[in-house]
Amino acid sequence: MAISRPQAQAGPSARIERFNFTERGTHWTHSIGFLLLLLTGIFLYFPPLGQAAAGVGLSHLTMLNLHVLTGTFYLGGPLLWWLLGNRRSLNRDLEALDVWDDDDIAFLKSPLGVVKEGVAPPQGRFNAGQKVNTILLFASALGFGVTGLIMWQSNTHIFPQQLIQGSVNLHDILTILTTALVAGHIYLAALHPTTRPGLSGIFSGYVDRAWALHHHPKWVKEQEGDEEAARGAGADVT
Repeated sequence: MAISRPQAQAGPSARIERFNFTERGTHWTHSIGFLLLLLTGIFLYFPPLGQAAAGVGLSHLTMLNLHVLTGTFYLGGPLLWWLLGNRRSLNRDLEALDVWDDDDIAFLKSPLGVVKEGVAPPQGRFNAGQKVNTILLFASALGFGVTGLIMWQSNTHIFPQQLIQGSVNLHDILTILTTALVAGHIYLAALHPTTRPGLSGIFSGYVDRAWALHHHPKWVKEQEGDEEAARGAGADVT
C-alpha cells in the first residue's frame, strides 16, 4: 500500500497534507478510547456516581464490563489500524518519533519556544515535545493494559493480593498522570493560538503550509524535496 505523500497546493494560502486517513483514524481511536475509559473509570471509582448510574440501569458490573471492553478498544484499535490500514505510513511515523537529533535536544532545553512566535530550533515531522508525549502515552497504555488485566482477574486468585493492590495503586497514578498529559495536549492542539492551527491536520488531514514551515520546517522541506525529485524522475521517464 503506497504512502500518501503531503501535497502542497499553489497560492498564498497553500496547504500541505499532515496526516492521512489511517494516521487520523489511529489517533482518534486511541484518543476516544482513553476518554471513554476515563469516563467509565470515574463512575467506577466514585461511589456516588456509581449509585447514580445504577439508578438509570447501569449497574457496577455493567460499568465494569464497559470499562473492560473500552480498554480492549483502546489497546487493540490502533493495532487494527496498523494491520488493516496504511501500515507504511504508520511505520514512517514511528521512525520519525524514534529519530532524535541536536535540534530536538535544543528544543527540550527551551520548550516554551513552541508556544511563542519566536524562533525555536527547527523541527521535523514531530517536535521533541510531541515525541516525549507519545513515548509517555505509549508507556502509560502498556501500564494500563498490564495493571488492568491483573485487576480484572482479581477474583480468580491467579495473582497474589499484594500484586493486585499494587496494580490498583499504579493504575490510579497512571490515570492522574495520563489525564494531565492529555489535558496539556488538548490545550496546545485546540486552544493555544500559536499551535492550534495544526488541529485541522487531525480532522481534514491538511494544515496551512506557512504554519507548518514555521513549526516543522525540516519536515516540510524534506517532503517538498521528495516531491520535486519525484517530478524530476517523471520528467526523465517521459
